[in-house]
Amino acid sequence: MPQGRPHLPGGARARDLTPPPICERPADPFDEVIGDSPPMIKAKATARRLAGVEVPVLLTGPTGTGKEVFARAIHRASAVGQGAFVAVNCGALARDLLATELFGYAEGAFTGARKGGMAGKFEAAHDGTLFLDEIGEMPAELQAHLLRVLEQGAVVRVGEAHERPVRVRLIAATHRDLPAEVAAGRFRADLYFRIAVTAITLPPLAERGPDIARLACHFAASAARRHGLVRHPPADEALARLATHDWPGNVRELRNVIEQATILTLADRIEAADLPATIGGGHVLRPQPAETAVSLDEAEVQAILAAATETGWNLAATARRLGIAKSTLYEKLRRHGIRRPGG
Repeated sequence: MPQGRPHLPGGARARDLTPPPICERPADPFDEVIGDSPPMIKAKATARRLAGVEVPVLLTGPTGTGKEVFARAIHRASAVGQGAFVAVNCGALARDLLATELFGYAEGAFTGARKGGMAGKFEAAHDGTLFLDEIGEMPAELQAHLLRVLEQGAVVRVGEAHERPVRVRLIAATHRDLPAEVAAGRFRADLYFRIAVTAITLPPLAERGPDIARLACHFAASAARRHGLVRHPPADEALARLATHDWPGNVRELRNVIEQATILTLADRIEAADLPATIGGGHVLRPQPAETAVSLDEAEVQAILAAATETGWNLAATARRLGIAKSTLYEKLRRHGIRRPGG
């Protein structure tokens, strides 16, 4: 197989896909949102226009489509782009904890409250952007409190009575059909109309065609750096298989597949054989049962043990086979508690 870099749709080459260092970020924050497929071009064009006006933005679309990536780009391109970007997942916190996270609390508001109280995320995002992810999961009683803060431009900490002025750019996101949630009585209509002044729907990965290869190369490069590996962009055959998958988990699923393949491959690039058997041919990747799922740490251990066994536990040769420095291999052996058999 030729060892040259794989060609991607539109004449782009894999070497162009590694994101620039933070110190060399492009002037247009949306250039960092990977994707040139027609639905992504449309979504980015809309986001660019909305970034310049001070209105709430609602990001919708299936789970795993990259809503926070879009939210961060909108923030950086906005008038408050130099301020803080504060993200809160409304579906990941219990009701009482979400209230204190968002609005803060006063000293003595409850048992265990911090002396002096604590500022909430609204105050932390003052003169910046507050990103409320999975806002469709917010409990009904907190929806009313949130609406009041947005309408009044002021927050009242839990256990206090006086208002604290806040000025934030609000971006919300959800995978739910909020109009249907409103009709069912699970989401307040007045809050929906307040946060959905403008909306952008992000497309599922299966509808993004050539973006799949670009994202795969980006994730492979990122995973290699993170794990101290030397890897070239995925082979053409691997990219072709990725392009035929349905991707029910969208960009998040692709990222996880690429990261595991980057760790497990013993070659210097991801080959088609390194991908799960369920990837390609239109098959849907089903989640593994919890008792059989392989974590990334376990995958790394398996790759190290396989390489060490093949080299007779010659650690210099093992490091070369894995494409990492010998010092990196020693650190991984120590971290995972791996020892030579009989050693």
